[in-house]
Amino acid sequence: MSEQSMGSSSARNALGTSSGDVEATLESVRNDGSRAASSWPSETASEGSGGQGNTMSGGQGSSSSGSGQGMTEKLKETTTEKMSQVGDQASSKLDAGMEKAAGGLGTLAETMRDKSGSMSEGQVQTIVSTAADKIESGADMLRQKDTDQLISDLETFVRSKPVESLLIAAGIGFVVSKAMR
Repeated sequence: MSEQSMGSSSARNALGTSSGDVEATLESVRNDGSRAASSWPSETASEGSGGQGNTMSGGQGSSSSGSGQGMTEKLKETTTEKMSQVGDQASSKLDAGMEKAAGGLGTLAETMRDKSGSMSEGQVQTIVSTAADKIESGADMLRQKDTDQLISDLETFVRSKPVESLLIAAGIGFVVSKAMR
């Protein structure tokens, strides 16, 4: 299996699309293309005699041209349909992941509040309590917004504060790289 086909099959598997559906569509397009290609020599021969290819032989040339256009339209429709399905599946998986993350953040905030309650009054307890409040507000934001709204908010933040965004991304990358070791 080639590296490119391995990558596309793993992408299909990751997005939950059926490779059978994609393969069936491609086979259908290949079959339509081979039928259209088999009629091209007769179209070329009729064009060679007198330069009136589409009007000679009873319009045979225009029907194969129409078949090629029909095949292209069918391919466009099928591709658009499959891309829409993949997009919908990815969006629903992202929304489910965001809900799970919000639940985890809510649990973390609750745990932090419980631990801060057992601490003595002071600056550390105040900091932990404030951090728990911030985490809880982040969890609430994830619950209230869908994927498209969060992406829009992220784009707005990056455009308004590019340096801070870059520093945050570097910090996240550093933490993830340390966590992966």
